Amino acid sequence: MEEPFVGRRRELAELERAGTEASEGRGSVVLVSGEAGVGKSALVRRAVSRLGDAAALTGRAVQEEGAPDFWPWSQLMESRAALGLGLRVLTPSGQDAASLRFEVIDRAVRDLAEAAERHPLVLVLEDLHWADEASLRLLRHLAGEARHTRIVLFGTCRTVPDLLAELDSTALGPLGEDDVAEYLARFADAHPSWAARLRRESGGNALFLRELTRTLRTRLAGPVPDRLPVPSALRRLIELRGAGLGEACRGLLAGCAVYGDQIDVDVLRPDPEPLAEAVAAGVLVEDPRRPGSLSWSHGLVRTVWYDRLPRDERLAWHRRIARAHGDLHAAASHWARAAVDPEDRGAAAEACSRAAEHDERRSSFDSARYWHGQALAFAADDTERCRRLLALAEAAYRAGRIAEALEACETAAELAEQLADPTSLAQAAITVEGVGGPQAGTVGRLCARALKAPLDDATRARVLAQQAVAMAVSDDPETGPVSVQALALAEGSGDLDALVAALHARHQAAGGPDGVAERLAIGARLGSLSQDRPTAALWGHTWRIDAAFQLGAIAAVETETRGLAGLAARPGGLLARWHLLRTQASLALLTGRLDEAADLAGAFEEIGRQTGDVSAQGAAFVFATYLERRTGERGRAQPPAAYATAIHHVPILMAVTATLHLEREELDEAAVLFERLRSRLEDLPVNQRWIAIVTAVAELAAALDDQETAERCLLLLRPYEGYYDNQAAGCGGSIARTLGVLATHLRRFDDAEQHLTAAARMERRTSALPTLALTELAHAKLLQARSTERTRALTFAEQAARTARRLGMARVAREAAALADELSGVSGKATLTGREREIAGLVATGLANREIAGRLYLSERTVETHVRNALAKLSLANRTQLTAWALRNGIRG
Repeated sequence: MEEPFVGRRRELAELERAGTEASEGRGSVVLVSGEAGVGKSALVRRAVSRLGDAAALTGRAVQEEGAPDFWPWSQLMESRAALGLGLRVLTPSGQDAASLRFEVIDRAVRDLAEAAERHPLVLVLEDLHWADEASLRLLRHLAGEARHTRIVLFGTCRTVPDLLAELDSTALGPLGEDDVAEYLARFADAHPSWAARLRRESGGNALFLRELTRTLRTRLAGPVPDRLPVPSALRRLIELRGAGLGEACRGLLAGCAVYGDQIDVDVLRPDPEPLAEAVAAGVLVEDPRRPGSLSWSHGLVRTVWYDRLPRDERLAWHRRIARAHGDLHAAASHWARAAVDPEDRGAAAEACSRAAEHDERRSSFDSARYWHGQALAFAADDTERCRRLLALAEAAYRAGRIAEALEACETAAELAEQLADPTSLAQAAITVEGVGGPQAGTVGRLCARALKAPLDDATRARVLAQQAVAMAVSDDPETGPVSVQALALAEGSGDLDALVAALHARHQAAGGPDGVAERLAIGARLGSLSQDRPTAALWGHTWRIDAAFQLGAIAAVETETRGLAGLAARPGGLLARWHLLRTQASLALLTGRLDEAADLAGAFEEIGRQTGDVSAQGAAFVFATYLERRTGERGRAQPPAAYATAIHHVPILMAVTATLHLEREELDEAAVLFERLRSRLEDLPVNQRWIAIVTAVAELAAALDDQETAERCLLLLRPYEGYYDNQAAGCGGSIARTLGVLATHLRRFDDAEQHLTAAARMERRTSALPTLALTELAHAKLLQARSTERTRALTFAEQAARTARRLGMARVAREAAALADELSGVSGKATLTGREREIAGLVATGLANREIAGRLYLSERTVETHVRNALAKLSLANRTQLTAWALRNGIRG
């Protein structure tokens, strides 16, 4: 009997319209959601059948545990191999799983888009509520690109997965009584009284309606009796239909139920007669696109058949399928379900391990982690359990599941100690790298336990290096000595892995401004050791880039950037591409190509978002603060949700956020963070973030008139006058400019003149026009404060204003122009800052502070501060006098 398709006119029109627009180059993704059996697949099939000759590709997610990543997409692409499509999974070493997954996703979307250029594509993904996370992320990425392609994708799901919540979706509700009547009209002899009763009995579910109608086919000609010999649940309907099948057919369906949603006939090798009977009864459905493959008419039908099986029969089928199946994952899944005695448990452990190793070779670490966990459950003794825990930890770490990896390492370490196994104990300590916060403490404790065991020099060097990196996170003063010890052991051992790990530890220990020469040397040495080690080459380039930025060696930065570009072009080079884009964005920011910097920042931010790397999101926020401070475009920098609390506690985040508040003239908010920072100034760890934090505190101290802190910052920064507060994270400019601003604030005018002259020379040497404009403005303010050389001060102010206007630095241009007005005697209004004049004008219109705050997107406290400052600068007593002053000077809100 034909599957019911009635009603759904509006939904069908929406899908047809999406398909038509895709053929015209305006593709889209449309999800169809609703309960099982409501008719989602039927709706999509009907829409596809009306889209002419577009190439249709179909894939289906399955409920089976441990299904490989991208399973429905693999089916979809393989279903039309003639199109030249295939999901290419990358396998380079040293690349994290999140980056690899995004690389696969991006490449798959590009392949589909290229195929659609030749011929419009209609993609269908069924049962997305069972899809793996990787498949959902690929779908979401395609949705963002589809509008520029000739691709339409229809997805079905019972409920829309959270990852797809933002996509367009059509929810199917139950069929109405009119729809049921339309369906029954297909039976010429159906009595009209059946529509209402069948609507009530089926609940408007298309599958239930079909099954009910099949069961009652011989009774439809007469009126509905008072009592129907029909159960209200689908389970009973399926059992009723199954009772009419032959014994051999029922036995086959038992095996098919154990096999899964889709059945490979070559594995089960059934007799043709019962197979034909199952297909004729509509229980199994042939797939014309995959010869030798069958599927259940509905997933619920398979569930009923599986649940009816006695335990022993079910286990026997699982063993039989596990032995016959050629797919590693399917065989492992069936072995896992059959593992009730020692022999079967051993077979299950080995099968799960083979599936995990296969996934690791394909860099599908989430799937590998699952199978290692399954193998662990079947471990026969503590030795095997320790080995499998370490394999699980490695896969979990590569999949980005740090907490799970560390938990496995801790458990493995306990077993290794009991087993007196130093090799496993060391492996537990070095598996998880590069973590911060409390997790670094866990790594440090694992290292301390491992170092108590007898280890060869190479292994001890790796453990010491790991311990040093963990110590650096908490700024332990022993980081340096431990890293030196690790390097000495690594060099003596001749082990390349140990040497790379030790160099990483030394780089962490030499993170402060005094260690720039050593960091350059370490980066160069690591580069020479990086043959066939993309990760080592990557770190060598990035370390040398940051050191060269600090020294102002822009030619060296550009050379290393070309090396990064080569790594980014390799398969699996997504992490290198992220670093490349970030470095290019900083170079654009440095030289005043602000629009280009914004575009590049958007590109590396998108990679961080897609890979789910929280630290990458934080890096994007930090860079965005530099951009907003240069462009003056309010709201460009928004902290990610994961950093909501960190910006009030982590020094570098406090520093960049406080200077952002200063840029926005949110003085009260800036002052709160400044107070927290100044109290920690003496205890700041001297690492790669130290210069950026101290220069931010210095800028805040001068702006908020804190003489004591300004004096302290001057002493701290003076030894580094020849360096720059520049790195791939963003460019703050020469340290000399900061020293000049501090000296001006402290009224040490001769020192300020020397510092700012040196700063201008340094900014010109690096072609840093934005920070040169800031230096010229600071020089103009120095000369104004000194009350000498007014003409020279005016020249600096005008130069700063011209450069800032040309680069699009709105706030700096406004402030420099106001200072130039004042120096030239144009108007007394220039004694106020641009924001203060703006607020004075709004006061003159009669607006209250709250109203002004709402109009300018400021806090009310910030407006109060600006009004108070304006009154003090103009020696006025109240708002009435401020209004009169504003009107006299032609200032209007």
